[in-house]
Amino acid sequence: IGSTFGWSKAKDPESIIDIMQMLGRKLPRVPQYLFSSGKKPKGIKGVHFKRLPSLKEARRIYSSCKVWFLASLQEGFGNPILEAMACGCAVVSTDCGGPSDIIEDGVNGFLVEVGDTETMVDKIMLLYNNEQLRNQICANAIETVESYSWPKAVDKLEGYLTTIYDNEHR
Repeated sequence: IGSTFGWSKAKDPESIIDIMQMLGRKLPRVPQYLFSSGKKPKGIKGVHFKRLPSLKEARRIYSSCKVWFLASLQEGFGNPILEAMACGCAVVSTDCGGPSDIIEDGVNGFLVEVGDTETMVDKIMLLYNNEQLRNQICANAIETVESYSWPKAVDKLEGYLTTIYDNEHR
């Protein structure tokens, strides 16, 4: 189980620490991973922390996790979500902006209310313990990741522009 970690208020570091502590009590033998551009948080024992991992290291960390979570108060596009999905992680995120553009709740991941650490832990536990559900979520997530390729992005943009042009010239 893993997450990215940041000290800015928007990343909600307190919730990440709380979630890791709850998961550590519920799943004491399950490895937990955090990576960040900042320093390691205090108060979480047994968590593997990597500061500024290389792309290769980040891929290894994502690939070693069954579930990845994002507990931000607000988030833009959410690259870590797509990165985790691409590496085979089931994803749980707060519904904080960008993630809701990527995650369809219950289909390719789960969205929870901002600040609801108990529901976040429940969804992480559900995905961790239910292999069939996790595999289905991950299969759907791979389709999501594939829809974010450059050629598909260009096709979408071209479609939007064509629609705008057609609507203006009727």
